[in-house]
Amino acid sequence: MIKGKSVAITRPAHQAEELVEIVMKLGGQPRVASTVEIVPTSDIEKVRKQFKLIADGKSDIIVFMSQNGVTSFLSLSEKLGLENRVLKALAKMQVVAIGVKTKMNLEERGIRVDVTPADHSSNGLVATLSKIPIRGKVLVVPRTDKPTDYLEKGLAGTGVKIVQFPIYETRIPRDKTEIYALINDILSGRIDIITFTSSSTALNLLKVAEELHQAEAVRKALNQKVVVASIGPVTKHTLEEKGVNVLVTPNEYTVEAMMIELERYPLTILKHESLDEVDLNILGLVQKEIPLVKKPWAEIGLRLGISSEEVLKRLKDLTEKGVIRRIGPVIDARKVGLKASTLVGMRVSPDRIDEVVSIINEYEEISHNYERKHEYNVWFTLTAPTQKKLNMIVRDVTRKTKVSEDDVLNLKTERLFKIRGDIKLK
Repeated sequence: MIKGKSVAITRPAHQAEELVEIVMKLGGQPRVASTVEIVPTSDIEKVRKQFKLIADGKSDIIVFMSQNGVTSFLSLSEKLGLENRVLKALAKMQVVAIGVKTKMNLEERGIRVDVTPADHSSNGLVATLSKIPIRGKVLVVPRTDKPTDYLEKGLAGTGVKIVQFPIYETRIPRDKTEIYALINDILSGRIDIITFTSSSTALNLLKVAEELHQAEAVRKALNQKVVVASIGPVTKHTLEEKGVNVLVTPNEYTVEAMMIELERYPLTILKHESLDEVDLNILGLVQKEIPLVKKPWAEIGLRLGISSEEVLKRLKDLTEKGVIRRIGPVIDARKVGLKASTLVGMRVSPDRIDEVVSIINEYEEISHNYERKHEYNVWFTLTAPTQKKLNMIVRDVTRKTKVSEDDVLNLKTERLFKIRGDIKLK
């Protein structure tokens, strides 16, 4: 629950308004402290050549990674005197937008968008681009002055030429007063939740803390006193590389989705006098994910600076104390290709239950099958790669069990909620 909680917003000032409004609607107390500012590239002559190539029709695909990218790209094309030619060229190119808001920004400016990944992330973008004909083509990416290389790595071997060029710069604000105040509030325990909407917002906060010789204290406070939320996996990875535990990351990488996840997050403080900081850090890591490597406990130990034997010993002790009840997997069906799901209830004559259940159990797509004391007394859950496949299985089960369609409830998934909740450790 966000109600009554102090929520720090670190994104650029001109983009903070939307988050402020959401926090206030949820009853929270927004605390804006921009840790990054965005400015046009300082050397427009450096990008003139690339804009000229686009204007001359020598680029095939253009990928916009953010709304900032759209605004800066169009602003620069105007400053270079190439706006009309660039817009005409875009009409002949394949235009890709990383997310819905970037797409809307482009369309509001009269630019057609051909491709938007369903998964608004770097992985989603690579997967989507891999499915369209790109061999021998030139793909341009106007973006920040600090780009990553995941596109080059993800599309290696596809035969596409990737050209990334800087159109805006992200930097620490010249006036750091707000950041100093935020650091003081974090250390004093006056911040309940902090949101990071880019790697820059996180890195800049920690860089300023380092300048104040308080980086380690800030990391410790974030891990023990604050619920840290990142907009997506890239920002989460950046934070965790810096030793900050991220407790909330939405499945859809938007500020709205991030706030929905925070609203559902149990802001519970786990207190146990016998737990030290190493115990808390182990719990913080294990409750989020166990590394999928040959020696996961060694990997966790490496992150914490202890041996794998020490990790296992502490996990055993925490289990004996009742702090840990169970360690087990939670499978995200969508990530293994099962995109359609439903819960089915059937009205079955008591004398036919065993017969019907044995038929249902023949389907490997059915994960749970149980009896309830209800008018609909036999229930099962079903997942499948597509809605078409799911519907076919439901019809097949109905036919084989000889249960009337009037006696079958097919409660298809309309909205997906997370089934887990991490505990804030303090």
